[in-house]
Amino acid sequence: GENATKVQVPFLPSAKLGEVKVVPNPYRSDLDYTFEQGGWEGRSISWTEDRRVVWFIHLPSRATVRIFSLSGDIVATINHDDARRDGKNLPEGQEEWHLLSDSRRAIASGVYIFSVESELGTQIGKFVVIR
Repeated sequence: GENATKVQVPFLPSAKLGEVKVVPNPYRSDLDYTFEQGGWEGRSISWTEDRRVVWFIHLPSRATVRIFSLSGDIVATINHDDARRDGKNLPEGQEEWHLLSDSRRAIASGVYIFSVESELGTQIGKFVVIR
C-alpha cells in the first residue's frame, strides 16, 4: 500500500538450527522480480528466463543444501561455504538457486522439499514454485 516502506534486510549466516528460509516463497513466475521492481533478477532490459532465482538465506557458514521433488527425487545440490563466497566478494549466509535441476533443466511448478545439513544438524523445509 501507500504506507509501505522497502527495507533491505541483510541475510546473515545462521548460528542455530532451523533459521534457513527460501525467498521468495512462493516463487511466482507471473511476478516481476527485476531490480526495478525491488527484486534481484537483474535489470528488466537484460532479463531472460534463465535469470529466475530463489535465495536460501540465513545459511550456516558451511552447509549442503539439497532440493527434492515431493516424490523424493533429488533435483539439485548446493555446497555452501561462506569462506569461498567471501573470497569471491559474495555476501555470506546465502546461496542463489536458478530453479534448474543439476542437469540444467527448468523445474516444473510444484512443492519442493529442501534439506540443509551442517554441523548444527539438519533442517528440512519446503517451498513452492508457481509457473
